[in-house]
Amino acid sequence: MQTVCLVGKPNVGKSSIFNRLIKENKSIIMDTPGVTRDRIYGKVEYNNKRFHLIDTGGISLGDDDFQKDILAQATLAIDEADLVLFVVDGIEDIDASDRKVAEILHRSSKPVIVVVNKLDNDKRKDNLYNFYELGFSELVAVSASHNIGINELLNTITKDLPEEDIIDDDTIKFSIIGRPNVGKSSLINALLNEDRAIVSDIAGTTRDAIDTKFKYNHEDITVIDTAGMRKKGKIYESVEKYSLIRSLKAIDRSDVCVLVIDASTGIIEHDKHIASYALDAGKGIVICVNKWDTINNPDSDIKHWKEEIKNREQKEIIAKKIAERVQDGEVIGFGSGSTSYLTAIEIANKCERENLKITAIPTSQEIKMLCAYLNIPTACIMEKKPDWCFDGADEVDHDNWLIKGRGAAMFKEKLNMKTAPKTYILVDDSKLVNALGTNFPVPVEIYPETVNYVKEELYKLGANRQTVRQALRKDGPVITENGNIIIDVYFDNITPDLERKIKEITGVVESGLFIGYNVEITSAY
Repeated sequence: MQTVCLVGKPNVGKSSIFNRLIKENKSIIMDTPGVTRDRIYGKVEYNNKRFHLIDTGGISLGDDDFQKDILAQATLAIDEADLVLFVVDGIEDIDASDRKVAEILHRSSKPVIVVVNKLDNDKRKDNLYNFYELGFSELVAVSASHNIGINELLNTITKDLPEEDIIDDDTIKFSIIGRPNVGKSSLINALLNEDRAIVSDIAGTTRDAIDTKFKYNHEDITVIDTAGMRKKGKIYESVEKYSLIRSLKAIDRSDVCVLVIDASTGIIEHDKHIASYALDAGKGIVICVNKWDTINNPDSDIKHWKEEIKNREQKEIIAKKIAERVQDGEVIGFGSGSTSYLTAIEIANKCERENLKITAIPTSQEIKMLCAYLNIPTACIMEKKPDWCFDGADEVDHDNWLIKGRGAAMFKEKLNMKTAPKTYILVDDSKLVNALGTNFPVPVEIYPETVNYVKEELYKLGANRQTVRQALRKDGPVITENGNIIIDVYFDNITPDLERKIKEITGVVESGLFIGYNVEITSAY
């Protein structure tokens, strides 16, 4: 199956065109909470032809980490694509970002269709010819929001796509799929040992994928090895984890997929993404956990992985629930945490689908950066009052008391909650407890100079253990956005007045206890 990718600067309508072509609204997929979204993949069927479609992040001028990562992802997509759709805004003049994308595409030597979006009337269609300046001969006028020109675009795409390779081979085929460095090649070598009769090695239809035929129990079997991506310079090395295209092509040609998991790291988001594509393709999946010798407690680790998968599914359901509440013109407080990340993405998708305008009040710099990337305007609590908020929690008890603060953003989270009429707390099953403090300590943000005094006062309130939270990837303690430190405090008993008493200690900025707030618990059920 051939591959088509969408590229262009931000806000030209790539995702809207993507949704029109695949005939569904597909959510943004994130590998890890952070600064960039992964590419979005879908399948298109038209006039008895099928192709993979990839949506990429907007390419613009700039040298920050956002743009470097986005550019790397887009470059990878272009490299793997058989055809590129260069999307431009038909009601704006060509600018430096458009020219930057055009320069990248000219260097790639890939066939390009310039898709001039937002041309929804005859007057605007006259703007089409301005874009010949970019140096490409094939232009198509569309309006994704009004579903104009989409069939013409599909006709042009399918006309220009190369014919698919046809393999006359009726052997059982299985592919080895998985993220880089999980041991796919080692597994292949183990399968094709000296006791196996290897018939032939042939180049597959997918670049860098090798079809190897061998006999097992007198049956001819073909294994498709999707070896790691080619590294073309540092820009590729930095985003190796994002490359799924070879896996997608191998999946299409397989009867069964073997998903290789690294036991030493467990199941991560990228593993789930790859598995989802095999499921979407209707393929059987065998999960192979490699590097098993690195596991100390196999039974407990397997249980943990199962719970992790279950909780992830719940988070996705919750995110969709909250996104459905969004109305045009609302000001919404955006909380922190993994479920809040997913929710922010779902909200951005809904706003794009339905052309809604909202404003976010973020509770952390990380969330603010995410909103910027998702093209959601932000404001501070001094400028606007939220109509409602959403946030996650580390623990929730039967009285809707909360412990929050693994993200060290309690101060702004409480500001949002105090200001908004209602806050929706997003929790999967793992967060529900009979009593606060069951699984998590109470985080307390303090001025660094007061650490000794505060510890003494917390001890008087019943703290049986206190630890200054340490950073994972740098020396020293975690530093909050307010320039303070966090003490994780363990209490034998959490009483209704404990939040107030902690806050009264000189040197305490805020605690992660949320008692008596107007919250509504939102779960997957």
